[in-house]
Amino acid sequence: MLLLIALVVAGGLASTFTPTPQVAVADEDKSALLRTGKQLYETSCITCHGANLQGVPDRGPSLIGVGEAAVYFQVSTGRMPAMRNEAQAQRKDPIFDEEQTDALGAYIQANGGGPR
Repeated sequence: MLLLIALVVAGGLASTFTPTPQVAVADEDKSALLRTGKQLYETSCITCHGANLQGVPDRGPSLIGVGEAAVYFQVSTGRMPAMRNEAQAQRKDPIFDEEQTDALGAYIQANGGGPR
C-alpha cells in the first residue's frame, strides 16, 4: 500500500514538473510571412528586381545583400515601387500596408541576406 501511494505521488510530481512541449507558432508565423512576401514580390517586384533578386538591367538594382531595413525604408516611404529608374526615387504614398511591407522585407532578407 505504501508503495502504491509513493508511485501515485511520484507520478503526480513528474507530471507537474515536466515541461510541456513548445508549439512551433513562431515558425508557422514566419513561414506565412515569407509566403506572403514571396507572393507580393512575384506580383509587384520581380519585373524590375528579377526572379532571384539579381536586378534587371535598366529596370532595377539587385536586392542581394540589401536587407529588410532598406526594404522597409524604400517601400514604407513610397519610394518603391519606382515610377522611373533613377538614382533616388521620388517619395509618394505607399501602396503596401505595414504587414505587406514587413512580409516583403522578410522575404528579401531570407533570400538575399543583408543587414537587418
